[in-house]
Amino acid sequence: MPSAKQVVRGSGRELPDSKGETHMNYAEHIGLVIFAGLASTVGMYVVRRRVSLETLAKHHEVGGLMFVQLGALYSVFLAFVVVAVWEHSNDAEEASFQESSILRTMIRLGSPLPEATRTPQQLAIVNYAKAVMSEEWETMADGKAAPTCSRLFHELGDCCMNFEPKTSQETVLYAELLRNLGAAREARTRRLFCAAPSVSGFMWTILLLVGALLLSMCYFFGLEQRVSQALMVAGFAASLTAILLLVYDLDAPFGGAVTVSPEIYGVVITGS
Repeated sequence: MPSAKQVVRGSGRELPDSKGETHMNYAEHIGLVIFAGLASTVGMYVVRRRVSLETLAKHHEVGGLMFVQLGALYSVFLAFVVVAVWEHSNDAEEASFQESSILRTMIRLGSPLPEATRTPQQLAIVNYAKAVMSEEWETMADGKAAPTCSRLFHELGDCCMNFEPKTSQETVLYAELLRNLGAAREARTRRLFCAAPSVSGFMWTILLLVGALLLSMCYFFGLEQRVSQALMVAGFAASLTAILLLVYDLDAPFGGAVTVSPEIYGVVITGS
């Protein structure tokens, strides 16, 4: 059986009991990368048919210098964005793992309590975990919380707060339950925060426009062998598209092709 940590990271498949699907799957990603390479090649051939090789050669020196400088700036900016979204995705995974672990701990802490208190509390935890898996994972793909999960978490809090310890052991367990309840609330808040995208629309505009500008500049570096230039342009376009898709996926940790899986909450339900 895989460890709890190993089942957090999904493989882009459909989420259990979810009515929706991930925003994009691997097949769509591969298709976009191939399309970008082919489309860029068509664009290069259009330019080569309308602009002579001699005209293109006149601008190699100045154009090459500008391409190198702009490419260096773009590379730094793109690297910064990739690191930021990678940390964003890791935070989402860590928050989900932390919350599920805390819920399991709360179930174990409640086991020695009287049945009148233990049963409602453990049922509230299981119902909340089920709702997270079946409802909130779908809404988090759009950066939103599920109202049902918010209500169930408040009910869980009421179950813990309404308990009145009568023995010293129950007092210790009650204190630990409240501490873990606060930690679970913090982990949930962190998870919901990670559902929102971290790359702003302005940053996406820069990434797309400057990337398109760099690609278009490749059209005007005329090589005598058009096939060689076409291969280089297609490779550049496909690589750039793949990196931008990676940024997109990592910035949507609950809805991209590389998602954080809700399966970790199944451990809470099954108790394994």
